[in-house]
Amino acid sequence: MTVQLSEVMRSLAQHMHNVGVADYRPTDVYPDDLALPALSLGDFPISPIRSVAVIFYGRDPDVFTTTHSPLLRVQLAWRSDSEDPLDVMDMAEDGFRELHSLTPGLWPGGVHPLWMLRTITNKPERDQNDRWIQADSYDLQLNPGE
Repeated sequence: MTVQLSEVMRSLAQHMHNVGVADYRPTDVYPDDLALPALSLGDFPISPIRSVAVIFYGRDPDVFTTTHSPLLRVQLAWRSDSEDPLDVMDMAEDGFRELHSLTPGLWPGGVHPLWMLRTITNKPERDQNDRWIQADSYDLQLNPGE
């Protein structure tokens, strides 16, 4: 069974919502008073400021991992609405604690990852609007046979 990249991205977004690290509303407008960061696929939402962008940036080109158990690379870019850079670090760490796993189990939509590992942790930096962002990279190994 071949899993489409769009299915994996939507499944990851819903999984992040289900485990309580982000608020994912694919068809609704986000209110400004969310308890969790607003999740968007591909880029940050305009509003609210406190958010996480899930960005696909590559896959392992090896034919065995491409065909049999795809290895996808995603970036989770966390953006804080606080002046304190430690707040964005806490957001990224909350995500790490829930997502970094050798046994993530079945995700929404029937996506079955074998594991999801954070491979690169970046330091918080300010964006062009002077907001704190921390972008961490994850490798996601799928089991398309499940």
